[in-house]
Amino acid sequence: MYVFAKWLLVAIQEWGEAEPSFQVLRSYSDRLDLEAFDAVMAKVPDVEPMEGDEL
Repeated sequence: MYVFAKWLLVAIQEWGEAEPSFQVLRSYSDRLDLEAFDAVMAKVPDVEPMEGDEL
């Protein structure tokens, strides 16, 4: 039981530390302009990756 309680407290602490980051990401997504993103991505050439950059 002690291990679970400790794990739960650590999980809550980590969530609390991550919450401000989620709020920042949410504010970015609220300002997202998909048309501008698509216009930028349309300029990226469709070529094979350089040697060593393959997945």
